[in-house]
Amino acid sequence: YYLCIIHERMGNVLCAQGDWAGALATYRKYQAGIERLVATDPTNTLWQRDLFLSFSRLGVLALAQGQLWRGLRAFLAGYSLARGLRKKDRTNIVWKRDFRIAVANIGRFLLWSCVLTWVALAVFSGGVRSARQHGFHPAATIVLAAIESVLGAAAVHLAFSFLLRLRM
Repeated sequence: YYLCIIHERMGNVLCAQGDWAGALATYRKYQAGIERLVATDPTNTLWQRDLFLSFSRLGVLALAQGQLWRGLRAFLAGYSLARGLRKKDRTNIVWKRDFRIAVANIGRFLLWSCVLTWVALAVFSGGVRSARQHGFHPAATIVLAAIESVLGAAAVHLAFSFLLRLRM
């Protein structure tokens, strides 16, 4: 178990340093170790919680790298674990918090998906004015205007390069 925790902590450090490939490899070692432990004792809730945490970390890392669907798969697996733990003991504050984190992770995926969709629409349609001229849904122009006003034109260009990475 302690070796798994060491991998988790090393992954945290690598992630903080921006070494996403190293963090991904280390988090996968962490997850593989925890999965082996859970397989030996499926009733151990501490290990189940660590497995939830590993899915959460891998999901966040996948989103940061633009791998939205990989992130969603990890978040859904984590959600399933967190929901199971919460059902075992609804008074456990830690498990309640983990469940909220799992729901927030799925929300994070949905937010990224929506923002990238609207940014892609803005980039490919020529911005907010163009969206209005082309008769897009009023909600689309509101979201595009918000993105443009908060993030500015530079952010639209950054998002475009991010979208190009997603296609590769």
